[in-house]
Amino acid sequence: MKYIIYAINLFLFLMIPTVLFVFPVTNKVCQLEVKTKKLNSSVISNVEVVAFKEILPTEEKEETVNEENIEKQEKTVEEKKANIEKSIDVINPVEEKPLENNKPVGSDILETQVGAMSAYGPDCFGCSGKVGSGYDVRGGNIYYTDATYGKVRIVAGDKKYPYGTIVRVTNSKLGEPFYAIVLDRGGNIGLEKRFLFDLLFSAESEALLFGTNYNVVFEVVRYGY
Repeated sequence: MKYIIYAINLFLFLMIPTVLFVFPVTNKVCQLEVKTKKLNSSVISNVEVVAFKEILPTEEKEETVNEENIEKQEKTVEEKKANIEKSIDVINPVEEKPLENNKPVGSDILETQVGAMSAYGPDCFGCSGKVGSGYDVRGGNIYYTDATYGKVRIVAGDKKYPYGTIVRVTNSKLGEPFYAIVLDRGGNIGLEKRFLFDLLFSAESEALLFGTNYNVVFEVVRYGY
């Protein structure tokens, strides 16, 4: 028992100074760390705020400058475009033409037919030397002088076309296009018949040499006289 009491006294003798010395130091160190952390946090926050305040106006300013530059560039482009258009108008002025001078090509064509063309002479079988209109075609008189189209060939055509109808004939064996006047009729001549038109020659022998001409184009430019 004597030794136990002795040991307790020794332990207390050693621990009391240690506790008195170490605990205040540790407490001060902890307080110092907390104050340092608070200080650092406050400094960082202040730095971030200052940085944000400095950056934000700069970005807004840059955006404003960019928008102004874009507007100036667009305005400059529009002005250049307008000047170019004015220059073009001066160099190449637009001429307004009246509508009556803009008739389409071929507007005088009233009707077009494509088909076969036969040939005959004034001395053919059953012919009298005169055509259906009464015009005398004997003696090689295969032309008719029209007041508008001048000297034209004579053809027989469908009853749809009154005497005096003028037809422009192209793609024939004769080569060059020519005008013809309807002054006669024929049994196999007309629309939905064997031949569309029958061309008059000086004699039947010449007509036989000519024969039949296929895929001829007939353009009616006048009905009757």
